[in-house]
Amino acid sequence: MTDMQQGPAPQRRHPVRPVRVQQGWVAAGGAIALVGFFLPWVKSWMSFGLELGSHSGFTFAKTTDSVASGNSLAILWISLIAAVLALASAAYAGFVHLDTRSYKGVTGIQAVLAIAGIAVIWMTLPGEIDTWTGLVVEYQPGLWITVVGLAVAGVGGVVGLAAKRAD
Repeated sequence: MTDMQQGPAPQRRHPVRPVRVQQGWVAAGGAIALVGFFLPWVKSWMSFGLELGSHSGFTFAKTTDSVASGNSLAILWISLIAAVLALASAAYAGFVHLDTRSYKGVTGIQAVLAIAGIAVIWMTLPGEIDTWTGLVVEYQPGLWITVVGLAVAGVGGVVGLAAKRAD
């Protein structure tokens, strides 16, 4: 049999699309935020020198109730969810051909989730830490890494939302 008799090569149902630079930024920001969520966010010790330890975003989110203020820190799971969904949506946009409307929807969700993750951190964590009397508290790199990662993902989402996409 010759090549002409075999017919055309079978086409893949969902071809892998090149990931746009914008989606690369969203994925990178999501990955950075995901790593930062598990790194130490806060280091605390008593004013007389007794170190109490470090707390990550994960340990804060596992705390369902604060004894001092009654606030729930479980809302910090939104930051982790935003990071995971940034990675998942960037992968989805890379593997599936989206029309302009769907692409704008995905990038809009990426931007909103990242902004919500940052807002939750800054509205919850400082208010909770202020209730810790007698403690010296120092912010650690994990908090900043999470916020920067979510900010990168959010900016990538906003850029994708504003970009004109040719199909």
